[in-house]
Amino acid sequence: MLYITAEQFTNRYIMAVKTRSLDAFRSRFRNLDLLVIDDIHFLANKQATQEEFLHTFNAFHLGSRQVVMASDSHPKNLESIRQNLINRFVSGMVAHLLPPDRKMRTEILRRKAAQMGVGISDDVLVFTAQHTTGSIRELEGALIRIVALAALDKQPVTMALAREALGDHVAAGQQMVGVDAIVETVAQFFGVSRADLLGRKRTRTVTLPRQTAMFLARKLTPLSLPEIGRLMGGKNHTTILAACRRVDNMLRRNEPVAWHDGSATRRMTAADLIQRLEDRLHA
Repeated sequence: MLYITAEQFTNRYIMAVKTRSLDAFRSRFRNLDLLVIDDIHFLANKQATQEEFLHTFNAFHLGSRQVVMASDSHPKNLESIRQNLINRFVSGMVAHLLPPDRKMRTEILRRKAAQMGVGISDDVLVFTAQHTTGSIRELEGALIRIVALAALDKQPVTMALAREALGDHVAAGQQMVGVDAIVETVAQFFGVSRADLLGRKRTRTVTLPRQTAMFLARKLTPLSLPEIGRLMGGKNHTTILAACRRVDNMLRRNEPVAWHDGSATRRMTAADLIQRLEDRLHA
């Protein structure tokens, strides 16, 4: 097995060309059982490296061995990557990796604290997870910050100490969220365009995202229904109110929701959906 980034693959390929050691390079990569390659989008505009990786990919496919790749976007949205490579990327299973929700973030913090040998109450862990919604590294950094402050002050880890340590995170989470940010976040999450979300289409693909955005705009902003409607493509206030009531009902019954984002059908409960979107908006 080998884990490598696309940049490292490129650098090793270039070195092999310069040192006339392509046979050794190909033997190293094409005889693996499993190749895990990160940041595959780094191959954009690198025609020679793409050609080499294409042959490497084909060798794995013919040998019924696995290549696992990670990218910052869906394969079909990768720019300056050869179409025959894109076709091979989408021939396998394409999985959309979502940011961890608050429950998952809390569990990550709990395990990290156990590894550090630090006893931290659930209240502090939940508080930290709620106000740290970025990457896993940021989450771990917040925990380290709390633990370090407790050690410096020679105090136990309390909620008051956690609030002090994460003061900037809490302040950021309390900043006003605008309708524009809500629209962009919801559109990206559901895999629809901003124009469709603000438009007049009434297909299921856009009605769920549109109703969700309207609900969040009413919940997270101080704007009136007519003001929200004006900012969301000129909708009237009764449309906004109906959308908010629809989402309220979904939350009250905790209905399952499902939609297709272009690569797969995604499902979760209404409560999880709203929580994930709020987490992104406060990230």
